[in-house]
Amino acid sequence: ALGLQLQHGRDARPFGASVAFAQPRAAGVAMLASPAEGRARLIDGKAIAAAVRRDIKASSDELKAAHGTTPGLAVVLVGNRTDSATYVRMKKKAAAEVGFYSVDRNFDETVTQE
Repeated sequence: ALGLQLQHGRDARPFGASVAFAQPRAAGVAMLASPAEGRARLIDGKAIAAAVRRDIKASSDELKAAHGTTPGLAVVLVGNRTDSATYVRMKKKAAAEVGFYSVDRNFDETVTQE
């Protein structure tokens, strides 16, 4: 567990504990609906993402220090689709931010499975 807490007044519970998400209302902001409470709360998606990345980085650093193992991301990209290349570039950037090793292999769209 990442230990991320969503705050609402005095109420705090672990992220993901019996909640449902609604559609984002603005960039980085979404409504968090709690079935138990029957009301929605405005959350900051960018702040939550940053907290999750901090927790993942801390876990990655602990793994490296304790076991000498670096978590990693491997990507195989086939073809030259701009949208796929952008997606991969963003995933590699996120992996670097949390201290993951990453490796990628790019192939032409004519590559075969052999």
